[in-house]
Amino acid sequence: MPKQVHNNFSPSHRHFKPLRIVGKDPTERVNNFKALRFWLEEKGIKTKKVSDAPPSLAKDGFTHYFRMQCPHPNHGEDGIDADPSLEILLHREGWLKDICRVCDPTTNGERLELLKELLSDCDLVEINPSAPAPTTALPQPQRKPRPHHAPKKQGKKPEGCRLEDLFAFSPECLEVAKQLGWVNETTPDGKHFVKIPYKHPQDPDAIFYQKRLVLEAQIGVDKYIWSAGAPAKEILHGMDLALKMLEDVKVLFLCESPTDCVALMAMGFPTINCAGKGNVSAFKGLQGLIPADVQVVVWEEPDANGFAAKIAVMLQREVVCLKADETLLPAKDALRILQYFQGDLDAAREIVEEVLKKHSITVPPDVLTNLEAVLDLLKTYFRTFVKVKDHFYTILPLWVAHTYVAEIFPYTPYLLITSPVKQCGKTLLRNLLSAVSYNPLNADNASLAALFREIDRHAGKITILLDEVDRWLAHEDSENRQDFIGLLNTGYQKGNEYLRCERVKGGGFETKGYTVFCPKVIVGLSNLTDTVRDRSIIIEMERHNPHTDKLKRFPFPIQIAKDLDPDTYSLVQRIVKRLNVIFSAPVVVVCMETARDVVV
Repeated sequence: MPKQVHNNFSPSHRHFKPLRIVGKDPTERVNNFKALRFWLEEKGIKTKKVSDAPPSLAKDGFTHYFRMQCPHPNHGEDGIDADPSLEILLHREGWLKDICRVCDPTTNGERLELLKELLSDCDLVEINPSAPAPTTALPQPQRKPRPHHAPKKQGKKPEGCRLEDLFAFSPECLEVAKQLGWVNETTPDGKHFVKIPYKHPQDPDAIFYQKRLVLEAQIGVDKYIWSAGAPAKEILHGMDLALKMLEDVKVLFLCESPTDCVALMAMGFPTINCAGKGNVSAFKGLQGLIPADVQVVVWEEPDANGFAAKIAVMLQREVVCLKADETLLPAKDALRILQYFQGDLDAAREIVEEVLKKHSITVPPDVLTNLEAVLDLLKTYFRTFVKVKDHFYTILPLWVAHTYVAEIFPYTPYLLITSPVKQCGKTLLRNLLSAVSYNPLNADNASLAALFREIDRHAGKITILLDEVDRWLAHEDSENRQDFIGLLNTGYQKGNEYLRCERVKGGGFETKGYTVFCPKVIVGLSNLTDTVRDRSIIIEMERHNPHTDKLKRFPFPIQIAKDLDPDTYSLVQRIVKRLNVIFSAPVVVVCMETARDVVV
């Protein structure tokens, strides 16, 4: 297959651009791109809404994308893309890029031809605009494609998992896996699986095997099983090769997945993995084996908060946490990042290095010492953007930190932001708090019913920010005011429920209790009742003097990095990531619970 077909939309191969949105300027092209999505819907092809391109692709000039059903007949297991997964991206110059995270990368050329055929009668898209004739004939689909929704007929595929299938997109990954001792095996009934060796750091002669049974997770089917007697909490994979690579490369990645270990090693990063985040204690065996001049980087997936902090404590050394955030990376898994770049090791390594350089955070072995540092960051953050009395610069960081552990304590103090006159920065402070508090929800336009249901849905693990509460308090005797005051009177104490009458099927009503306990920010000019004020820390704002108070502008809402200048965006990200790391560490939770018991 010609290289320009395999990377038909890659930024590094811009000499071949087969699809382009028509339009004289970027605004017209974006409008036509949105119209293309509706054109596809009219053709019976499911799509998802147009969104801004992720930062990892925005740096290459892509501005927007939407998802559509993949037209390739060999998509996934059954050829049906029920949940649209083919991403169509728009470059600022009008070129289109397609990315399917499900299809085999070797089908890219066929999928391109199917897209051309599909869009051939669409006036919004140019096909092969000014494209040079390819030096090799483009591969054609083997058979006439069926409609995207039609089930495909195929022979029975070999069941299970094989190395050649798992790493079909990357010969380099296949070679690394073989170096690490991965081998194909077959069960007596003919099912394939891959055998992966793990070793005990203190007993390198003892080898234990993990068996990968399926290529992708399947409902009701185990993905991995262990050979009998394997002590999963004590053994590691990739250790021998990684320690050897450290002779030339002074950085070591630690992760939880063997396939990510292979992908990162193929990119050139020495990597060791444990058998899943639940077996993080296995890394304790690396104490004394990692040279002091090596930087330890922990690949932490979004659902593994505290993974890096635990490793720092176990190794008793500082580590760098690279949060595999899908707003910064194409995927949370290193293997899928490499698949996303169609096996291009240089492109995958480049984006990993970029995120490591710009967005990683340092985690000390004693995470409690890091809490003081992040509180200082928060103090700087508030001083930069808003004018309040000096002692509030100490109170605000502490209140933000408490939103991350509020469920540990029996009470949560509200933050009541008020001022004697308008235009003192109340909404600005609300926005600053929203950017750094835990799981924030700006509920300015929410109905009261939506508000208590949303708190109950999150079981209190949410921070509610209410601006312009005067609209709920406008009429002294209104039912809305009384209900709102009732919610606030109830929601400061854990275990209290807000009772409502709910209509039931068949007629009639029943009483239902809703959990309304959570941290809340309340903004407004009106005087609240004494009971609500007693449950609140009252922040009275002052109008700042633009000539003497040099404050920076803070835009809101923050949807993407471009809404903030680089320094401010970096500061917000560092604060949020550090707070997540700190308060997910077991040692910190224990300290908080101890403090609670002493106080209570």
